[in-house]
Amino acid sequence: MTNAVTPATGGRLLLSLSNAVGQKFRVRSEYVRGAKDTASVSTWGGRQYLTVRA
Repeated sequence: MTNAVTPATGGRLLLSLSNAVGQKFRVRSEYVRGAKDTASVSTWGGRQYLTVRA
């Protein structure tokens, strides 16, 4: 699953996990530099692990 977080979302992303109780997930962010961004490079962030609980 890939979801984009844009400036319009304020850096937030809402996921519905109501059918995922007891499941384990890992998520990580990706920074993709824009065409005008000459100071940064595209990169991946660290992974975050979570378990959905009721």
